[in-house]
Amino acid sequence: MAGISGMLIAPERLQAEIRSRPPVQLIHGTEDDVVAIRSMSLAEPALAGAGVGVETHVSQGVAHSVGQDGLAAATAFAKLKARGRMATKRSGQN
Repeated sequence: MAGISGMLIAPERLQAEIRSRPPVQLIHGTEDDVVAIRSMSLAEPALAGAGVGVETHVSQGVAHSVGQDGLAAATAFAKLKARGRMATKRSGQN
């Protein structure tokens, strides 16, 4: 799952309310004036603390949007996680 220019609402409730833990990549632009980039640094430890595998990508000079580097990072992340999932299924694990 990719979270782009977003914010985790009520991180203090995450532990109690989380129902699944897909890997997450957070992507945020340094020039976002709608959702501060600080939101990513608050979400990362909250997700990790809830047992979610989390990675981050910072897009330099990007506002409340997604830059080409962010798209490339999200694509690479999705491909990597899909390959890992397929390898797990092939080995008979779920």
